[in-house]
Amino acid sequence: MRLHPFAAALAACLCFAVPAAGQAPSASPDGAQAPAEAGDAARLDLARRYLELSVGGDLVKATDTLMAQAMAALETDSPEASFMAEQMPAMLETLLERTMEEMAPLYARTFTSEELEALVAFYDSPMGRDITHKTLGIAMEQDAIMQDILGEAMTGFLDKFCRQFDCGAEARAAPTAK
Repeated sequence: MRLHPFAAALAACLCFAVPAAGQAPSASPDGAQAPAEAGDAARLDLARRYLELSVGGDLVKATDTLMAQAMAALETDSPEASFMAEQMPAMLETLLERTMEEMAPLYARTFTSEELEALVAFYDSPMGRDITHKTLGIAMEQDAIMQDILGEAMTGFLDKFCRQFDCGAEARAAPTAK
């Protein structure tokens, strides 16, 4: 079972987009969330700013780069490749924008204004921008590692599955994302 190259490109972009969205907020150790404040709208704005700084523009650039590399690796001028190259960046940007907009209320509920201000101050600093950039680079390399591991795991799983159930020869072929 081979993963279609276009699907692999999409999967690669989406796989590293999600982990790169920064650290998921968690409630305090006692499970309590940040208290409601009169400045909830301001806190929501801070949450959006934090997400933009910690994820935003760098991720859009990285997904564009990853898509360009995936399309170049296909070495084809097919209509499908052209369509993917033309349409995928806008779709991924929309996906990222919507994800960040949907996540902002979660961050605003979880963190106090003071905590969000500290996050924004850090990620807006030279060190914060450097860490964001490096984290995104790690996520891109992590994606390649995960694709290899997933391919190996799926091959092992399919071998077990096909020993238990009758699979055709095609199903026994090693799945790859490359």
